[in-house]
Amino acid sequence: MKRKTWLALGSVVATLVLAVPVLAQEALVSTFVPGEIPLDPQHKIWKKAKPLAVPLAGQIITTPMNMNPSVKSITVKSLNNKKEIAFLLVWKDSTEDRFVSLGGFSDAVAVQIPYTPSDEVPYLMGGPGQRVLIQHWAAFRQENIDHGYFDTAKAEPNYTYDWYPHAKPPYKYPEDWHNPYALNYIGGE
Repeated sequence: MKRKTWLALGSVVATLVLAVPVLAQEALVSTFVPGEIPLDPQHKIWKKAKPLAVPLAGQIITTPMNMNPSVKSITVKSLNNKKEIAFLLVWKDSTEDRFVSLGGFSDAVAVQIPYTPSDEVPYLMGGPGQRVLIQHWAAFRQENIDHGYFDTAKAEPNYTYDWYPHAKPPYKYPEDWHNPYALNYIGGE
């Protein structure tokens, strides 16, 4: 199984309540550490932080809706130095979804931090008078940072999405653009 890890730094220090769409809520208490908080998720200082297993539920807010996600829980740890707060999120996933696909999301995770911690803050992006900070990581964005912008042309370099009367889909480039009629569809000077 693949193991996913994510680290977020923020500037809020508080006892956080992780509210997820399941029956129980548990409190995540951030552990104080003096000095800088390391960005390395393998750093030994993370052993000081108490882990919290957070059960996850499916989502029916937006398409593609999925009530049976492949990841059933996530382990969260938090450290703070009274100036910054960091979260370490780890989950096991049998798939590696680095790209957004038709009918699917890439791997992603978010942490919601209420500006005024309370049991009343809705877990779906806060509410009126209940502002929240949301730190969001998505695998497809990380892929863009690490390897440059990824789009259809990179995923399928020999295909294009469009209608061309001189070729039959799936279109192949440059083979389908070799006849004189196809030249009318190629931009230029």
